Amino acid sequence: MLRAGYGGWLVYTAAAAGDLGFVQELLERDPLIVFGEGEYGVSDVLYGAARSRNSQVFRIILEQALLSGGFHRGEGVFRWEIKNRAAHAAARGGNLEMAREIVSNGGVDVLKYRDSEGCTLLHSAAGKGQVEVVKDLITTFDIVNSVDNHGNTALHVAACISQRKDGGRGELG
Repeated sequence: MLRAGYGGWLVYTAAAAGDLGFVQELLERDPLIVFGEGEYGVSDVLYGAARSRNSQVFRIILEQALLSGGFHRGEGVFRWEIKNRAAHAAARGGNLEMAREIVSNGGVDVLKYRDSEGCTLLHSAAGKGQVEVVKDLITTFDIVNSVDNHGNTALHVAACISQRKDGGRGELG
């Protein structure tokens, strides 16, 4: 299946299932598979790993992505981009352990972790309803009033998502 172009799907699926053994086997066969292929990129693979709540799987994928990126020019920029994507994947996927680990080892202000729309980790977690991550971020950092590129706070994002889920009835969930 790897030769047929399904490697990205395989590593995403294994990561989402929290299958450490299969993820390791795939990475041994092709270390660059961590970047995915086709419609599954590194952000998707990290998100799948975060959703599995298996921090070992998340960690091995993150470490492989950081190691495999060593051949790029501007390695510092590349490493930052991978860490930023990993932090957002952990927040969106609800992996509080990995979100904390990335932010605490990052050596930068938590507000520097922003996606292409200017969303903070709080926006990412709130947008996916990751209550434990949201609670941790707002009790640990002065982040609750941060806005994205459109002027939205994480509360705006959470309310918008809730509105879409309930069909406009105003129910939380």
